Amino acid sequence: MSNPRAARYRRLALQEPDSQKAKLLQLIADEADRGVLCTAQLIKPRVHVEPPANAGQS
Repeated sequence: MSNPRAARYRRLALQEPDSQKAKLLQLIADEADRGVLCTAQLIKPRVHVEPPANAGQS
């Protein structure tokens, strides 16, 4: 258990009163230990700005 994310999920599983949620948290912790847990990162959407049609023309 070298993954800090796995340790966090295991702690949450121990504190969870609902057994189904605790089981799910344990499965997530196992995936984190194996290195197969993927998470999405919040990325700010970039606004694409088109240059004016006459840009670069004199």
